[in-house]
Amino acid sequence: MTNANKVPQGNEHALEVSPGARLHFVVWNGMGPVILLESGGGGNLSQWAHLAPKLRKETGVTVVAYSRAGFGASDLPETPYDMEEELGWLMDGLRRLELDHDLVLVGHSYGGWLIRLIADEHPELVRGLVFVDPFSHEFVERVGVDMIDRMNNADSLEAIPEAERTKEQRADIRMMSGGVGRKFELMKGTTFPTDVPYRVITCGETDWLGPGGAIWRSVHEEIARKTPHGDLVVAEGVRHMIPADAPDVVLRTIQDVLAEISTD
Repeated sequence: MTNANKVPQGNEHALEVSPGARLHFVVWNGMGPVILLESGGGGNLSQWAHLAPKLRKETGVTVVAYSRAGFGASDLPETPYDMEEELGWLMDGLRRLELDHDLVLVGHSYGGWLIRLIADEHPELVRGLVFVDPFSHEFVERVGVDMIDRMNNADSLEAIPEAERTKEQRADIRMMSGGVGRKFELMKGTTFPTDVPYRVITCGETDWLGPGGAIWRSVHEEIARKTPHGDLVVAEGVRHMIPADAPDVVLRTIQDVLAEISTD
């Protein structure tokens, strides 16, 4: 494990969840609900290195972060990328850690998409959600699959000679292989949870998306209104990397959801 991916304050686990798929988890043990931190696309658990220990200290609950297959210290499988299969790997890891219960799901960017898949397939396990500047099928529907595929960097990565690609570059190529269309079709068939508290944190500055910035914000507003249990939080003055640039906003928002859970 590299220093960049090492989070010494927590308990580390390398779990073989499938042949050729060993996932790296870090757990900060506590009481009550389990906060699962799902990183953005191309990211790994080091994205949460500063927030997770503080989150555990200030809330007292259990916090778990992990690196998806191929990223950080997790193995890069030889199998094609499949969202549902990788969700199965995650859930297997959580079961083995005895943390597959009372989940508060926190997902940044692409991770925001993934926590919706978890909530759809395992609603009985989910107590709350925090979407951190989330990617969504609503956004894909508004701007189009072709536009999303043009925005990613798959072509530039694939132009790198295979022998010269880093593990992370190979993992990115695996994740983006085939474009966003198949993922979009899967995700638009999911059901949004109707009875759990959730928050949508949206970036205050949308210029990084160019003309798509206004759509990005309006989609987040739409998601926040899907049920009476949602609310929108604006991370003022911050662009997309909210966990790094405004961790206190994420912390306060998670605390807000935990408070709402405690009054159920």
